[in-house]
Amino acid sequence: MKSWNNIAPSEECVRGKNAIRAFIEKEVSKVKPNPEKTRINFTLGDPAGYSEFRVDKQICGLLEKDFEQSVTYSDMRGPKDSREYVAKMYSNNNWKLTADDVFLTMGGSSAMWFLLNVLANPGDSILVPQPGFPLIFALSQNRNINTVCYKLENTPDAEIDLSDVEAKIIEHKPKFLLVNNPSNPLGTVWSEDHVKAILKLADKYKVPVVSDEMYEKMVYPGRKACSFGALSEGQPVFVFSGLSKMCLAPGWRCGWVVCYGKQELIKEVKQGLTTMSSIYNHPNKIASLKIATVFDNSF
Repeated sequence: MKSWNNIAPSEECVRGKNAIRAFIEKEVSKVKPNPEKTRINFTLGDPAGYSEFRVDKQICGLLEKDFEQSVTYSDMRGPKDSREYVAKMYSNNNWKLTADDVFLTMGGSSAMWFLLNVLANPGDSILVPQPGFPLIFALSQNRNINTVCYKLENTPDAEIDLSDVEAKIIEHKPKFLLVNNPSNPLGTVWSEDHVKAILKLADKYKVPVVSDEMYEKMVYPGRKACSFGALSEGQPVFVFSGLSKMCLAPGWRCGWVVCYGKQELIKEVKQGLTTMSSIYNHPNKIASLKIATVFDNSF
């Protein structure tokens, strides 16, 4: 009788390693805690893990109130009422978005995964910030997509080195430019002028912009995070965000992608996002049903 061999994981699984999680499991676990000191955890961006950041108990109670509504499946793109609310929240004088421009996802990480799958093929290149949120490297390695890092200036605002980005656009012909405002991990917030300059450069070379705006509401008083989507004048911009940071609830696993751009340019991308929504996990329905409730009672 033929004997069993070890079952090897797929190449995609081996390639895609989350640098932060791997470090925590391998290195942090070796550190012996000092019982005389309070541990400060800098490893994960989980605001709910700190006593200073807590979801209002009233909001938690509002989610519990209509719990029975969440037991059935919802629209694969997320509940329509919630998508309409997010569309209104991200609309401005330039953009009157609808529910069809919004896709709810299982957190910001899933939103990033959706966009990577829809916009790039194995062997393609994308431009990403360095430093930046490291998950994009794991996701790209998983799909055999090349990540090309661009420079941030060594200044207090850590703005993009536009000449470096332009040179790399010309050389690598990326499928999209990933930006992050406010920055994770730097915490910097770019000015409106800088955001417009980035958009102008991307438009010049017809490169879509994917904007990670997860921390859009976590800025210091007197500062405002300018959304790349809101400032687009027709070029394709795909913004992703969610409840994790702005509502201090990463465990609720509820994020979204908001699509900006002339419909003839982004129509097929939206169809691709619909396909992704049909084959991957949907957002947490309990939270996604109550997006309007959470925001109306938080800001």
